[in-house]
Amino acid sequence: MTKADIADPKSLDHARRMLIQAGAREVFMVSSVTGEGVEALRDCINKYFEEVR
Repeated sequence: MTKADIADPKSLDHARRMLIQAGAREVFMVSSVTGEGVEALRDCINKYFEEVR
């Protein structure tokens, strides 16, 4: 989820729970302004591409 730096924690938690309920295996809270979550998202993407090679 983007814009984690401006959303309130209750809304983020609700959205995260809904995504998991819908089948998401992982949910990343990301902010391009603060950099929050970017490294974890990048690591997950890199791991995925290493596995599919």
